[in-house]
Amino acid sequence: MHRDKDRGTAMRQEPNVHGDDTLHRGGAELIDRQDALWLALHAHHPSIKQRFAYFPDEGSWELYRSGHRRWTLKDGAFILLAERHGHAVGYAFVETHAGHDDTWVTSTRIAELQPPSVA
Repeated sequence: MHRDKDRGTAMRQEPNVHGDDTLHRGGAELIDRQDALWLALHAHHPSIKQRFAYFPDEGSWELYRSGHRRWTLKDGAFILLAERHGHAVGYAFVETHAGHDDTWVTSTRIAELQPPSVA
């Protein structure tokens, strides 16, 4: 994957196809294909953290979309989207940045995985 210097966005990489499964690596162009997965994860949250107030689905999705669009502009950030038969079945948002972890011994560059969703 490389970055479009004019727009600062992650350029799409050729997908990896394995039988019926396809793995895409890219940026903001993959966000709108994650809506059903995000809403499933959002619906799951109250079952594990019951004492919190939650946004309604539509409001939550809009906040998710705008936040992840901003994050994909960061250098080293990318989205992995897994599809089976053309339907999204999982995603992960990855941020890489300079620095050391506060728990594990690492190199000078680390990656952080935001909460993924899998169908």
